[in-house]
Amino acid sequence: DRALPRPGPRLAQQMMEFVAAAERGARRWLGDAAAQALERLQGGDLLRQLDAALRDNARQPAASDWRHVVLPFADGTGLRPVDVWARRQRGRERDRPRDQSRFVVECVHDEWGDLQIDGLMTVVPDGRRLDVVLRSHAKLPDEMRGELQGLFADACGAMGVAGELAFQAVAVFPVRPDDGAARARAVVA
Repeated sequence: DRALPRPGPRLAQQMMEFVAAAERGARRWLGDAAAQALERLQGGDLLRQLDAALRDNARQPAASDWRHVVLPFADGTGLRPVDVWARRQRGRERDRPRDQSRFVVECVHDEWGDLQIDGLMTVVPDGRRLDVVLRSHAKLPDEMRGELQGLFADACGAMGVAGELAFQAVAVFPVRPDDGAARARAVVA
């Protein structure tokens, strides 16, 4: 259970640790002690099934440049699936190296419904920038938007990253990595 991403100041770090470990299999994600305990209890079948599921989950479809992972998210009352798509692009812009990582996170919130977080991290030799759009189907309350803006600014400051957080209320999420439509779109921030 400690290996599951959960709300708190380490959430982003926990999500990245899960993705990295899950790609290498269940034993790496759970740790040796938990994996051995699971093998003792279930004779290894459950661990093999979990390992296969994690590896299948982390496998990128050949027809897409997006990598997809479903994260189990512990919200205090149970587990919720959180869909995460990511892709990385390297290139040059005006004779400078440029590295961009794009991510799209989709989840369901009890009160606000479907949410989509669309982010773009850009790294150039003189700095990093993180631009994020939080999309919902209904406008989020102004007080909540203000609190999220403050948390985002604090997190960017702690990471030494410039950035902006924008909000959009839309009927349909315009970025759909799961159907390939997002490849031609840019983050609107």
